[in-house]
Amino acid sequence: MVCRKAGMRQFLNNCSMSTTFTNISKSILIDELLENSHIENVEDVIFWALEHYAKCKETKGALVANSIVQRIEGDELEGKANLMNYDAIESLNL
Repeated sequence: MVCRKAGMRQFLNNCSMSTTFTNISKSILIDELLENSHIENVEDVIFWALEHYAKCKETKGALVANSIVQRIEGDELEGKANLMNYDAIESLNL
Protein backbone atom coordinates (compact mmCIF):
# COMPACT_ATOMS: atom_id res chain seq x y z
CA MET A 1 0.00 0.00 0.00
CA VAL A 2 1.33 3.40 -0.99
CA CYS A 3 0.74 5.99 1.71
CA ARG A 4 0.52 9.58 0.57
CA LYS A 5 1.27 12.34 3.05
CA ALA A 6 -2.41 13.32 3.37
CA GLY A 7 -3.50 9.73 3.94
CA MET A 8 -0.68 8.67 6.27
CA ARG A 9 -2.56 9.47 9.49
CA GLN A 10 -5.62 7.53 8.38
CA PHE A 11 -3.44 4.62 7.25
CA LEU A 12 -1.66 4.49 10.61
CA ASN A 13 -4.96 4.80 12.53
CA ASN A 14 -6.52 1.98 10.55
CA CYS A 15 -3.47 -0.27 10.45
CA SER A 16 -3.64 -3.31 12.68
CA MET A 17 0.10 -3.02 13.24
CA SER A 18 -0.04 0.49 14.74
CA THR A 19 1.34 -0.83 18.03
CA THR A 20 4.28 -2.29 16.12
CA PHE A 21 4.88 1.05 14.41
CA THR A 22 4.80 2.79 17.78
CA ASN A 23 7.27 0.32 19.29
CA ILE A 24 9.56 0.66 16.28
CA SER A 25 9.40 4.46 16.51
CA LYS A 26 10.19 4.41 20.23
CA SER A 27 13.06 2.00 19.70
CA ILE A 28 14.55 4.08 16.90
CA LEU A 29 14.22 7.34 18.86
CA ILE A 30 15.88 5.79 21.92
CA ASP A 31 18.59 4.26 19.73
CA GLU A 32 19.25 7.61 18.03
CA LEU A 33 19.38 9.40 21.38
CA LEU A 34 21.85 6.86 22.77
CA GLU A 35 24.05 6.74 19.64
CA ASN A 36 23.95 10.51 18.99
CA SER A 37 26.20 10.20 15.94
CA HIS A 38 24.83 13.07 13.84
CA ILE A 39 26.20 16.54 13.15
CA GLU A 40 23.70 18.01 15.65
CA ASN A 41 22.69 16.58 19.03
CA VAL A 42 19.66 14.38 18.48
CA GLU A 43 17.90 15.68 21.59
CA ASP A 44 18.31 19.26 20.30
CA VAL A 45 16.83 18.38 16.91
CA ILE A 46 13.89 16.59 18.53
CA PHE A 47 13.32 19.60 20.81
CA TRP A 48 13.46 22.05 17.89
CA ALA A 49 11.03 19.91 15.89
CA LEU A 50 8.60 19.73 18.82
CA GLU A 51 8.91 23.46 19.40
CA HIS A 52 8.25 24.20 15.71
CA TYR A 53 5.30 21.79 15.55
CA ALA A 54 3.75 23.28 18.68
CA LYS A 55 3.87 26.76 17.13
CA CYS A 56 2.69 25.88 13.63
CA LYS A 57 -0.22 23.50 14.17
CA GLU A 58 -3.58 23.63 15.88
CA THR A 59 -3.98 19.94 16.60
CA LYS A 60 -3.97 17.58 19.55
CA GLY A 61 -0.43 16.66 18.54
CA ALA A 62 0.59 20.31 18.86
CA LEU A 63 -0.78 20.31 22.40
CA VAL A 64 1.34 17.27 23.21
CA ALA A 65 4.40 18.87 21.59
CA ASN A 66 3.83 22.08 23.54
CA SER A 67 3.46 20.13 26.79
CA ILE A 68 6.76 18.34 26.21
CA VAL A 69 8.53 21.60 25.29
CA GLN A 70 7.19 23.32 28.42
CA ARG A 71 8.25 20.36 30.57
CA ILE A 72 11.79 20.39 29.15
CA GLU A 73 12.16 24.16 29.54
CA GLY A 74 10.82 24.07 33.10
CA ASP A 75 13.01 21.18 34.17
CA GLU A 76 16.09 22.77 32.59
CA LEU A 77 15.42 25.94 34.58
CA GLU A 78 15.20 23.82 37.75
CA GLY A 79 18.34 21.93 36.76
CA LYS A 80 16.67 18.57 37.35
CA ALA A 81 14.49 16.27 35.26
CA ASN A 82 11.23 15.37 36.99
CA LEU A 83 10.80 11.92 35.46
CA MET A 84 7.57 9.94 35.30
CA ASN A 85 9.50 6.73 34.57
CA TYR A 86 12.54 7.24 36.78
CA ASP A 87 13.50 3.56 37.17
CA ALA A 88 13.34 2.86 33.43
CA ILE A 89 15.41 5.94 32.60
CA GLU A 90 17.94 5.21 35.34
CA SER A 91 18.38 1.66 34.00
CA LEU A 92 19.70 3.17 30.76
CA ASN A 93 22.67 4.69 32.65
CA LEU A 94 22.51 7.98 30.79
